[in-house]
Amino acid sequence: MGKLGRTLKVMEEASTQLAGAMKNVEIRFNPFHSHARSAKAFLKYVSSAPMRLSNPELEVKVDILEGQDPPEITIGYVDGTSQTVDPVGVDVRYLTDLVLRKSRLLSKDNPSPFL
Repeated sequence: MGKLGRTLKVMEEASTQLAGAMKNVEIRFNPFHSHARSAKAFLKYVSSAPMRLSNPELEVKVDILEGQDPPEITIGYVDGTSQTVDPVGVDVRYLTDLVLRKSRLLSKDNPSPFL
């Protein structure tokens, strides 16, 4: 397996762990607002086929805002907690790292060798 194959395998494992930690995601943004880039990228990520296959129960809700209200992402986790994130000025990697840290806390009993 080449370097690309190993990278894809790790990304697939991370997607599985991320999807398993999340119960629901609510993304609010104006698609025409200049600060909506990260919110749109995170929406694309949580709506991707690997995420949907990993957790078909994951609820993704999108609220399209009008005007200049800033974007906001609320992530509900399987342990009942939730986290609201301001995606302005951060990239999608930062957002996925937040979820990955939470998923590690939730899976302390079953750590992944890839993380």
